[in-house]
Amino acid sequence: MKSIPIKQLCSTCVTRRRGQEAASKLRGQMHVQPVEIDLSDVQMVSASFLDELVCQLMPYVGSGNIVFRVTDADMERKLQQVAGIRSAPLFCRSGSGDIHQVIPKSPPTYKLTYVIAKTPEHDESGPPS
Repeated sequence: MKSIPIKQLCSTCVTRRRGQEAASKLRGQMHVQPVEIDLSDVQMVSASFLDELVCQLMPYVGSGNIVFRVTDADMERKLQQVAGIRSAPLFCRSGSGDIHQVIPKSPPTYKLTYVIAKTPEHDESGPPS
């Protein structure tokens, strides 16, 4: 399995545009399969970057030809969210070295609560000043 550090594919890992750039460069290397995308040596990878990377590489992701190398739980959590949103079977290799399928999770849902604020009552002398 060929391992490719994400730093070789893009300068930063924080926008959809950078995710698209990284995917474009990676598609040129997909003749070697499977490929491990090493995310372990970057400090910040945004969920939008990962989402765009996965979307652009969907034909390869579903077949298990791409494995994400992660070293922290936060990165795996982001992959779980992307897998849940995109219904994509993602695979990762964690610190133990074993490749496993990411368990998809939906992003947290929020319950909106509306509060009706009381407004000052107008008295007989007119509106408040």
